[in-house]
Amino acid sequence: MSAPHTRAVVFGGGGPVGIAWQLGLATGLAAHDVALREADAVIGTSAGAATGAAVTAGLDLGAIVTAMAAALPLPRDRPFDLAAMQAAFLDATTSSPDAPLAAIGKLALDADTVPEDDFVGHEPFVRYHGVAWPPAFACTGIDATTGEPRVWTAADKADLDRAVAASCAVPTLFPPVTVGGTRYVDGGMASPLNVHVAAGHARVLVVSCMTLTLVGGDLAAALDASTSRQLAEIEALRGTGAEVVVLQPDQAFLELSGWGLHLLDTSRVGAAYELGQALGAARASDIAEQWASA
Repeated sequence: MSAPHTRAVVFGGGGPVGIAWQLGLATGLAAHDVALREADAVIGTSAGAATGAAVTAGLDLGAIVTAMAAALPLPRDRPFDLAAMQAAFLDATTSSPDAPLAAIGKLALDADTVPEDDFVGHEPFVRYHGVAWPPAFACTGIDATTGEPRVWTAADKADLDRAVAASCAVPTLFPPVTVGGTRYVDGGMASPLNVHVAAGHARVLVVSCMTLTLVGGDLAAALDASTSRQLAEIEALRGTGAEVVVLQPDQAFLELSGWGLHLLDTSRVGAAYELGQALGAARASDIAEQWASA
């Protein structure tokens, strides 16, 4: 059963472009009196962890977006290859069907990346260094050794910058991040949304950086499989009695992000922020009906 009148926001994964878009959404909504930081719970996964931490901590969202225009912290001699990374994940999980997340974690632990402290010291994580953990905020990660999911809250007394960086630590691209003596990778490896963490709240706003519309066709098979799992998560949450509103990209953001292919392209963060602001303003009135209801 859901607690009466409580509200939660779930911010999903989506790279630096997704962070910027979600920060824009929060800004656009706030300009129309929909203050997401007032939620009883704000849950973030990967990019959503960076977004949720910034929103709940009351940081300057525009300044974070500007700073994120810098290049990603990657080894200079190793260009990013999305197809190769996805192939490595598929091979690892196929070879270890009983422990797929542990297999991906091993890839991350063995990968040649920048030093962990360099990653944690990069934007936007450096913005959270020394910032007190916001009471309503939670974020997700995956134990790189065991593959076990983890949810951090204020009760864990973890360093905010390290927990958010861990939630964003895409395996093989970035180093696993140490939190409380254990190394963790991107919480999006289990689910880009992890909406189950919002169970128990009466009203939930789910923000997805990827479309949740099934598109069909052989080339979209992997996308549709992920989408189906996320839709099942959302329906399961509704099954607990929660009222769930989903806010997903419009056509403009899908084109900017290349339907997910360009979510790591930091040259697009400024435009993503502006598109998020516009969508937030456009959706504010219908979201306010849920958000402001007692």
